[in-house]
Amino acid sequence: MLSEIIGIKLIEPKCEVQVGNYQCDITCKVESDDRLVVIENQIEDSNHDHLGKSIVYASGINASIIVWIVKNARLEHISAIEWLNENTDSKIGFFLIEIEAIKIGESLPAPQFRIKAQPNDYAKSVKVV
Repeated sequence: MLSEIIGIKLIEPKCEVQVGNYQCDITCKVESDDRLVVIENQIEDSNHDHLGKSIVYASGINASIIVWIVKNARLEHISAIEWLNENTDSKIGFFLIEIEAIKIGESLPAPQFRIKAQPNDYAKSVKVV
């Protein structure tokens, strides 16, 4: 489901990957080109700690895409992710996504994702030229 939401086919997920002295929640690859992806799950409102963790994990495994999933994205963290996307090159992309569980009638709960910030590929392609 996450692949559909961000428009990138993710493969080979691994949980609790060792990055130095820390453990990244999930890593995977982009199917089309094997770029590495870091996924940081946070079941609470966004905070500075998890933003920092995401960046540390990405640098530790040389990831190109960072996906931070939170219950509620605070405005300052949306702004930070937008700033990172505007000020990094076209090889790096940051997503900030909210998640909630929804239930219809007697169905089992299902995740619903909402992208709060994502890479602006057009702006990045202009910087490369």
